[in-house]
Amino acid sequence: MNINLLNRRNHASKQLHLNYLTTSSLCISLLGWIPVKAQQPLAVPAPVIAQSEKSPATPTVFQQILGQWQSKDPSGQELLTFIFTPEGKLFIVWPTKEKPVPAVEMAYQIDTASQPMHLDIKVNTKATVFTVFEFTKDGKLRLQIEGTSPGQPRPTALNENATLFEKVSEATTLPADVLLIDIENQNRNR
Repeated sequence: MNINLLNRRNHASKQLHLNYLTTSSLCISLLGWIPVKAQQPLAVPAPVIAQSEKSPATPTVFQQILGQWQSKDPSGQELLTFIFTPEGKLFIVWPTKEKPVPAVEMAYQIDTASQPMHLDIKVNTKATVFTVFEFTKDGKLRLQIEGTSPGQPRPTALNENATLFEKVSEATTLPADVLLIDIENQNRNR
């Protein structure tokens, strides 16, 4: 085998491992990862949606949340993308200049009967982050991420540090240049 090809393959493997570790660290930081001991394994249920009656022309909250949402820092730099699917999957994608772009898959449930509305993000079979969200008048998604972590009580309100997401696409699938990281198995292998 060509030595240059072998060197490129080793470099790509090291870079993929570095991206994997970076993504894992970001995911853990983002959701305040704290190992939580579950009483019993939890299955990934379908999204729970409490809906009020609306006219057919008005999208439900569940329809409104579907798609790709991006948050940006004050300078306009993309921080991360959330992709909500109709099957109750939530993909979190981190922007990098490297390809493939790292992402993790989680599950979510929403409850629109409460104000602010509830969002449960199932990090894995043992840990769920309970948070709140709302849609702004201009159609953006405000999500309370700061101060949340698995096993902690749900915040009762959105604060001034709530993360603002703007909808960038109706697509509910991962882009082609994304590498899906399996955090469930990664945590088991530690």
